[in-house]
Amino acid sequence: MRRFGVVLATAVTLGYFGAFPAHADTGSTIYVNNGSGSGCSDTDPAAGAQAVPYCTLQTAVDAAQPGETVQVAAGVYPPLHVTHSGTAAQPIVLRGVYSSTLGGGRTYLRTNLANDTPALDIDGASYVSVSQLGVTDGTSTTAVHVHGSSHISLDGLAISETGKATALDIDGSGSTTVTRTRTSGGPVVVRNQAQDTQLLVDYFYESISADAAVVVDGANGTRLRNDTVAYSLGAGVSVRGNASGTQIDDSVLTGSQGGPELSVAPDSTATTSEQYNVLQPVSGVTPYQWGGTAYATQTDFAQATGQGAHDCAGACGASTTGALTESSSAIDSEDPTVTGLPDTDALGRSRVADPIVDAAGGSTGPIDRGAIEFQDPIHELLAFVPDSSGPVYSPATGKLQATLVNPWGDQVTPAQYAFTFGDNSQAVTGTDAQVPHTYQAGLWSSHVTMTSTTGATYQAGVNTQVYAPDPLTTSIDVGAAPTSPLKAGVDVWDSDTSGWSITGRTVNWGDGSPMQSLGTQTTATHTYPRPGAWTVTETSTDDHGRSAQTTQRLVTGSAFVPHSPTRLLDTRTTTGGHHGTVAAGGTISLKVAGVAGIPTSGITAVTLNLTSADPTGPGYLTAYSSSGSRPTASSVNFAAHENRSNLVTVPVGADGRIRIFASTHTDVVADLAGYYRTGTSVPGGTGMLPDASPDRVLDTRTGKDIPVGPGQVVKVHIPQYATWDYTALVLNVTAVSPSTNGYVTVYGSGSVPATSSINFKAGQTTAGQAVVATAMNGTVSIYNHAGNVHLVVDVEGSYDPSAGQAFIPAGPTRLLDTRTSGGPMHNGQQITISNGIPADAKSVLLNLTETQALGSGYLAAGLASSTINFSRGQTSSNPALVNVSNGVTIKNHSQSVQAIADLQGWFG
Repeated sequence: MRRFGVVLATAVTLGYFGAFPAHADTGSTIYVNNGSGSGCSDTDPAAGAQAVPYCTLQTAVDAAQPGETVQVAAGVYPPLHVTHSGTAAQPIVLRGVYSSTLGGGRTYLRTNLANDTPALDIDGASYVSVSQLGVTDGTSTTAVHVHGSSHISLDGLAISETGKATALDIDGSGSTTVTRTRTSGGPVVVRNQAQDTQLLVDYFYESISADAAVVVDGANGTRLRNDTVAYSLGAGVSVRGNASGTQIDDSVLTGSQGGPELSVAPDSTATTSEQYNVLQPVSGVTPYQWGGTAYATQTDFAQATGQGAHDCAGACGASTTGALTESSSAIDSEDPTVTGLPDTDALGRSRVADPIVDAAGGSTGPIDRGAIEFQDPIHELLAFVPDSSGPVYSPATGKLQATLVNPWGDQVTPAQYAFTFGDNSQAVTGTDAQVPHTYQAGLWSSHVTMTSTTGATYQAGVNTQVYAPDPLTTSIDVGAAPTSPLKAGVDVWDSDTSGWSITGRTVNWGDGSPMQSLGTQTTATHTYPRPGAWTVTETSTDDHGRSAQTTQRLVTGSAFVPHSPTRLLDTRTTTGGHHGTVAAGGTISLKVAGVAGIPTSGITAVTLNLTSADPTGPGYLTAYSSSGSRPTASSVNFAAHENRSNLVTVPVGADGRIRIFASTHTDVVADLAGYYRTGTSVPGGTGMLPDASPDRVLDTRTGKDIPVGPGQVVKVHIPQYATWDYTALVLNVTAVSPSTNGYVTVYGSGSVPATSSINFKAGQTTAGQAVVATAMNGTVSIYNHAGNVHLVVDVEGSYDPSAGQAFIPAGPTRLLDTRTSGGPMHNGQQITISNGIPADAKSVLLNLTETQALGSGYLAAGLASSTINFSRGQTSSNPALVNVSNGVTIKNHSQSVQAIADLQGWFG
């Protein structure tokens, strides 16, 4: 709980512990000073004189005679036991020093923790006056105990009971008057037939008793007038034990936590009177309990008891500490018939009339109810007004603004303002109420003193928190839509919670074009001259001259346009303009641009299903751009008289053609699956979205284990791709245990096209990649030409018209050949390819070839279950779409085999 020292600190604005007028001496003065250098003595014949004060307070009090005053200097003194008496005409006066400031001199009585005795014990004494003392007690006993005594006056005491015991106990004494006394921690108790006790203008704060802050128990003629009882953990005032003649008037009872503000037991109601009080408990606590009945309102209470005239119960403008607000019902509303009160309040301040209350016609005089007089609220107010709104960041420019708050309209004319800033900068004095200033980061305490033309001063202070500015950061998102793969867009996000404005942004697109200024815009577009990988740099600048920069890599390539399977070349016929077999070592040129709906320009590559038909011997086909020389790579590998197909993506030359080289006499068939196109507008263009790992969507070996028969069409429904977002799928289709030589055709919808996707031999498991435009419901059709065959289908990726990766053709370029480096792969061996893969590649399109296998098995690229299936001595190829993650892995699941990997292109 809060102790008395806390109350002192929180009540400074009320002028807490002001100086109090002392009783005049009626005889000689005895001095006490136990401070070092005071020259005190308890044995010197002159002891008690001002020049030779007593050292011990108890000795001085014991020596005091009626009419003498014991004047105690500031200091801390042990407990005091008062037993001597004065007379009505010549009381014994004990007077200390209690400064109005926390740093000033004060006289304290402090309990003896070892003896557990009261700090002030008035025992059987009469006509004793005690004033201006601080009393502190940390024991379980009473701090101030008045018992068996009479005509005792306590004025201006500050009693702090930290030991959870009674702060002030008036026990069986008569005619005790307590004025302008403050207590904290423990309750005030009047008991045991105490007679004619007066508690006048006292401030009883924060009683920790679960009973009540003020207890009148079996006492007679007790009067509480103009007291403030605040923030009790129990009730406010409790009257009981057949107490008689109790009067409670003009007091403020507020903030009670655990009981009513006023509780009068049935045995004490007959002669108890109550009026002109303010009762303001916390929410949920009743203001009155009278004769065992609770009353929530003043109206109900007055009607039932005849008491409570002029009371205010409820929201009456009193805080839980007892301080009043301008709107309080307690201001200037004292019972006008009251006389005999001290001329100052409990804080030593004069009584003042509130002109606002007077103007409203609610005044009955200049005295407020309670012990704390509401003072003129005039005060100076100081604020730092920054030039910009929001949190204050360094360097914070603004002004210190002084404002005189003068609700009562006092005649005050400012003459001078003196400002200090708290940051070691020079003070400023002048006639202006505001002064400009710039603060750096930190917490600064600034002050102002305003001096009026009459010399009155008004002071104020303010703490200003200035934060170190957050760093300016910027980020961008750069991309190009598949339908316009060379047209890039950038979105900018800046983070600057300092509240400063961005004044400019620039973008360097990284292709040698001039820097683009965005001003304060956050988006921009740019058209690249060609496919490639670029570094985009964005710079943001704020109005404080700070800059932040960020970069992002961007790949502009070509978009894929899917095409229904269409035969472009068949040397067995005249399709494609070449009739007859291709001679060994021969090359044919195939025009693709402007053919079968392919545009005449902007074509970077075509995707073909390339087939060798009835070759005279073992060999291979190589498809490549007409603009370059033939690479040392193969596209299709075959045995004598073996129809073998492979899906290849071939760069298109500047003349719109590709070339196909045959190492052996063979017919060549090429079926179109789609093409890649670049430019600022590619209708139907799509971007690649490779699957993290291939997704198996069909395996006829599972379930009923029924192979696909001759002429049968299998429809594979893939619901996750049944949206407009996906226009084509990349599939790995494996023919398992075919009963005869044959082929399958993979297509989207409609009738079976006159093309093949995978050619296979009887009994040989063969895998091939297919790119197919899906039907609108996400269905892919697979036609089996002859015999029975099991089919396995894995989805390797998809094409999306609104997103996805752009394609950059490459070669083909050889990345791996174990025949020339490293030797054959052993069973379970894994090779990681990193050399030759572009740094900006997110996925790659490989042509994977195996040869010289010592047994049946398969190779797997990336996370695929299998990419190529083969038998002993067989040479075969199959494309693989593989995500790049620290390179690309190839793993062997067979006996010894040679592996070859050729890069056809990459996606970024």
